Amino acid sequence: MTNKPGEKYTGSPGVTLSVTGLQVQVRRSNSTWLELTCHSSCVLSDRAEYYWYKNGEIIKRGSSLLVSSGSTDRYSCYLGASSGQRSPAVYGPQRPSVSVSPSAEMLEGGSVTLTCSADANPAASYTWYREDGTSD
Repeated sequence: MTNKPGEKYTGSPGVTLSVTGLQVQVRRSNSTWLELTCHSSCVLSDRAEYYWYKNGEIIKRGSSLLVSSGSTDRYSCYLGASSGQRSPAVYGPQRPSVSVSPSAEMLEGGSVTLTCSADANPAASYTWYREDGTSD
């Protein structure tokens, strides 16, 4: 049916609905757990079935999932009525790496730029600490 009164679509094969924009929202439940919620940009019926994958293997049915905040496993969700598309994977930071620029030997009092990076989705945030334990 359309949003115009008295009008409707008929014919073969009928109407096909494609669900797009399937995403995982991440919310910190507490210091130990993260709550992952599968979200679609489409308005869905109460009977919509979400499935969760961990490292490519199906593990649970439902719209949300609790995972350890330190996990580096990859999680994605799938909407059972969709065309087989999964959400982009979310995962905690892998082993971080630090680069120094310039990489040549420095004189005392000179400045360097330290860059920390780690593969993660959503992107990781970083805090730098001095030897005395204070942070920037």
